[in-house]
Amino acid sequence: AIRRRRYTKGRARRSDPAILARADALEVASLESRVVRLSYMETRKGRRSVREVEPLGLVYYWFHDMWYLVAICCTAREIRHFRIDRIAGIAVTNRRFQYPSEFDLSDYASSMWGVYAGEPTRVRVRFFDEMNVLARLRAEIADRPSACLTHVDAGVWELVDTVAGLSEFRVWLRSFGSSALVIEPECLRMQLIESAMRMRDMYNGGDHDKGDPNKSDCNMDDARYSNGGDINADGR
Repeated sequence: AIRRRRYTKGRARRSDPAILARADALEVASLESRVVRLSYMETRKGRRSVREVEPLGLVYYWFHDMWYLVAICCTAREIRHFRIDRIAGIAVTNRRFQYPSEFDLSDYASSMWGVYAGEPTRVRVRFFDEMNVLARLRAEIADRPSACLTHVDAGVWELVDTVAGLSEFRVWLRSFGSSALVIEPECLRMQLIESAMRMRDMYNGGDHDKGDPNKSDCNMDDARYSNGGDINADGR
């Protein structure tokens, strides 16, 4: 059987052949337990750095449409994530490392909502099956063994999960717009309410022609909006 050290979070998409070639090279280095020297572009600092790492495997995250290398940084001796598209050069060394026997890539990756770890938090979210929401939801949580999706009412489904990485979960929720309503935790509800209020203020305070609000076809008094359910605004 062919051994693999890669994990796909969510739906698979087509990737750039050059990115896949780098991912393949890094996966082989991981399987052979070889230390790799990376030339890595740090966009925040605007410079290129050289890192020596012990590759543990590759993770593809569909929401970012991006491949990530999961590796132990030889300097920090901590697990770090490296975006494959920012790796400018790969040099596989002859130095070997001991792959940690307790590490399981699938367990590690599935515990995080996206690719950034955080404090595990229980979440409850109601989804309204509008515009194929349910089909999308099922596809995007299919890789999460901790997720529980329950039918609670006509056209209404509730997701209960334990999420490590609440910030990425929040961004994902916003993509559902008013078809998703957070029940808990309260801190997440408040963040989305504040985000929706900022979006409202942006529209109310704009210089564009607002027109006659009495002629609007949009019912902004919808119950889900009044309950803080409008999570279409991105408040980052």
